[in-house]
Amino acid sequence: MSNDSHFRDRFPRIRDMPANSARDEAKISSTAPTSPSKSRDVLNTLYEISLLLDTGLDRTSFELCTKLCELGVAPDLLATTVAQLYETATSRSNHR
Repeated sequence: MSNDSHFRDRFPRIRDMPANSARDEAKISSTAPTSPSKSRDVLNTLYEISLLLDTGLDRTSFELCTKLCELGVAPDLLATTVAQLYETATSRSNHR
């Protein structure tokens, strides 16, 4: 099972969404807002989407993931890592 399919299985609402192409990602980054208020608005909107997708991330975790992506961390690898950490934490808490 690939990392991408594992992530999509963990979050079924995005299972059928197409993956972004490099061209789409470049377009998004070139249109990123520059003012702090616009950046906050975008972050708020993205967090609301995160809640709708039932990612399980709290606001702080979401903001950390967003900052890591802005620094160049691959979003699909980050998502896989977060999902694995969640599964590990859940299995450890169930074994106590």
